[in-house]
Amino acid sequence: MKAIRFFVLLLATASPAAAQQISLDKPVRAGDLVMFRDVQDEKAYYYAPTRPRLAIDDNGVPQFSFFRWVDNVRSGARETEAREGEGGGIVHALVTFGVPRELLADAARDLQRQIPGARVAGPIVPKAATFALVSSLASKDGKESANKFATQVLGIGNAPILDGDKAAVSITLTKLGAQVLWEQFQTPTPDISFHFEITVNGFLAPIRATVEANLDEIVKHDSFAAGIAGNFFGAQIKGAFDELRRQNVIKLTQVGSDANFEVLIKKAYDQLVDVLFEKTSPANATAAPQADSAGSSGEDFLKRATDKFKENKDAADKIRKENEDITKKNTDRRVKREAAAAAEKQAKDLQERLRREEEAAGPTPDAAAKTRIDNFRKSADDAQKEAVAKRQTATEAGPDEATRKEPSEPGFAIMATYQLKRSHVTGLYRVDLNKSSADTRTFPFDENIGDLRPLFKTGAFRQVNIDDPLYQQREIVAILDGLNSTDFGEYVNFVSLRLRKTHESGQITDDEVRIDRRNFNQEGAAFKLLYGWKGDNKRRTWMDYEYQTVWSFFGGASLQTPWTKASANEIALTPPMQRRSIELKADPKRLADQGVRAVSVKVFYRASPDGPEQVKQLTLNAGTPTFVGRLDFIAPTGTTEYEYEIAWRLSGNREVSSGRQKTSFTSLDVDELPKGTHEEAIWVR
Repeated sequence: MKAIRFFVLLLATASPAAAQQISLDKPVRAGDLVMFRDVQDEKAYYYAPTRPRLAIDDNGVPQFSFFRWVDNVRSGARETEAREGEGGGIVHALVTFGVPRELLADAARDLQRQIPGARVAGPIVPKAATFALVSSLASKDGKESANKFATQVLGIGNAPILDGDKAAVSITLTKLGAQVLWEQFQTPTPDISFHFEITVNGFLAPIRATVEANLDEIVKHDSFAAGIAGNFFGAQIKGAFDELRRQNVIKLTQVGSDANFEVLIKKAYDQLVDVLFEKTSPANATAAPQADSAGSSGEDFLKRATDKFKENKDAADKIRKENEDITKKNTDRRVKREAAAAAEKQAKDLQERLRREEEAAGPTPDAAAKTRIDNFRKSADDAQKEAVAKRQTATEAGPDEATRKEPSEPGFAIMATYQLKRSHVTGLYRVDLNKSSADTRTFPFDENIGDLRPLFKTGAFRQVNIDDPLYQQREIVAILDGLNSTDFGEYVNFVSLRLRKTHESGQITDDEVRIDRRNFNQEGAAFKLLYGWKGDNKRRTWMDYEYQTVWSFFGGASLQTPWTKASANEIALTPPMQRRSIELKADPKRLADQGVRAVSVKVFYRASPDGPEQVKQLTLNAGTPTFVGRLDFIAPTGTTEYEYEIAWRLSGNREVSSGRQKTSFTSLDVDELPKGTHEEAIWVR
């Protein structure tokens, strides 16, 4: 008897993010905002998120908290006297990306001035956000120089997207990071900023180019020596890809010059990243004091982040300086051209006046007229010489130089973290970019956190010595990482986190929190559990506890993790699954030549290894301006393979199917019908 398979058909959702179909090819800068056109409506434009700032609660108080702790350390008999204890901190905040009305109104007016009839349709809904907390530390050499203070990345994390244009920021700090922040927040102008990278989805027009790469040689690059155990920044990957492109390991072939080469490079790199890497949580890599799987500690990881941040900041500063110099030179060139034009006009006017004087004087001018004519002729000759000299100076100055793209423009995610896939495509890889395709853009921006000294009186800032006998209860902060609010209800029903503390007396304290979309938004992706002091005389063992999570997925599947021992002040809850995006690509002309009216794609997946099979389906109409789409689903972490089926609707209501296929590719070409379809359909419903 065949087993009955639980089968759930889930059509592609119409969430706000999915409803937006944005063209990423030609952004328009209107006022201080960057706008992107709707694929279907040429007059509708969406603005990119910008200018992050702390969200304000109903009482007008910034939604921010900083918890700092210290743990006394006793030195051994033969060790140097311990002058400082261990410690760390947790920063939690809600950040909003909403645009002020005045700024939006100015942008709307500027947009209509550039494109008559254009209108602002609303904000782009972000796909994901990464942030880094950045400050300045005194240089270790202590030298009195321009480099007395050095930029330092104190922490990196994901910023789950909440409802209402908000993101949750939760970050665990090392002892040094907590010390720096605590001191900085005591000042009216703290040198602390959030560096955000907001990623949005959209579509690209076909690019007449191909990408060829030797994947085996790519993974052998020194930058990826740590292999599947390592954590890599987007900046590291981009730097390695740039070097491999110079070595012809990655080859880009462009036909014609219809595409911006920087757009081509980014698209090629995105394709290779999708094939070889998967995104990871920065919280896992920065967990201190344990070492990460590549053998480096959380502080080492932050040092690498600082180096990359500084490298990119220096590159950005260099571009800005070059652009300032170019703008200054172009201004000087313009002044010289204008001076030459003015001199030429003056010379021409004097020549015309000389001509009129000569006509008025006639063939036999008197002495006075002759004197006037001689004076005009001398002035005209001098003016002509001056005009020739100024034109020569303007010519020698050369034409205007083009400025380089400012680093604030969307580009490659720098601070995002990745790992090599355990199972990935090998050998030679070739992809044709001459098809409409789904793509992403990353918007980097920085915002100073501002004066938060008034919050010291509200309890937003707390510091404790956890060895203090009066410290009779302990709060554990659980940070839900890797999920956005839209994931609840679409993929995840709820997450249940259980805490168990076995006291020295044998008593057991239990605490539990259930996380769903409602309180995920209310609490900003950070939750607290609590246990107290019940005859625990050994302070060290009092720090130990256990926790367990239960994940309930849409469709009835659930996953329970084993009890995990811990002692840290925070728990980073990383989902046991990952969001997968499958890009659907096609050449509209090729489909039209084969008589295709529409294409329907199904993706079969399981949210957990033992969960029921689910299906996501997307139907693309061949008559749409951009024949491209994206299917999102979830799969257990580390799973790269999935199954799919493509059905083509032909003229005469015939339907041809690929049958159920298996692949690990992150893109599907849906314009390749099975062989023999032109003569006779392989499978017709």
